[in-house]
Amino acid sequence: MRTEDLVVALVASESRLREVLETVPLVAVSLDTQARVTFCNDALLRLTGWPREEVIGVDWFSRFIGATDTAVRDLFRKAVATGELLQHYENEILTRAGERRLVRWSNTLIHADGRIVGATSLGEDVTVRREAEEALRESEARFRSLIDGVPSIPVQGYGRDRRVVFWNAASERLYGFTAAEAAGRRLEDLLLSLIH
Repeated sequence: MRTEDLVVALVASESRLREVLETVPLVAVSLDTQARVTFCNDALLRLTGWPREEVIGVDWFSRFIGATDTAVRDLFRKAVATGELLQHYENEILTRAGERRLVRWSNTLIHADGRIVGATSLGEDVTVRREAEEALRESEARFRSLIDGVPSIPVQGYGRDRRVVFWNAASERLYGFTAAEAAGRRLEDLLLSLIH
């Protein structure tokens, strides 16, 4: 194949890739080996609030991670030097307004002529999900504390199939099973085992 044909094929391939990355419902960014942004999709711009002209060519880590977080930059440097890329990773990125958003990334290295020339990452903003998970954990801990404080009434929580969801300290004393032993077992099976 002639060099001109290869160039045309490469340009067409890159054009198709950019079209795909613009239409996915995820943030997308490509970096060169110096961590300069070579491509970003509209989803990244909407999430971060930056205009494209202030993103392309800019050092990704300085703009979106912050100068003090060197761990992520070190992972990138290692990846482009050795080819050992952490394919899935989560980290916070900074918006133009200074807000932090937690993004779960899927990463791949870009190769040309047998060498690494950069990396492309697709990411999902998981900030709201993580905040909800944390709020749920805190709520469950408060509930557990309240239930465990009930001194004389054994309390069991059941799912739809009557499996033990929680087991308080009074239940442990009355039935002799720890919360870990009772968790996930059907209540009827648990109580029948006491009879036998």
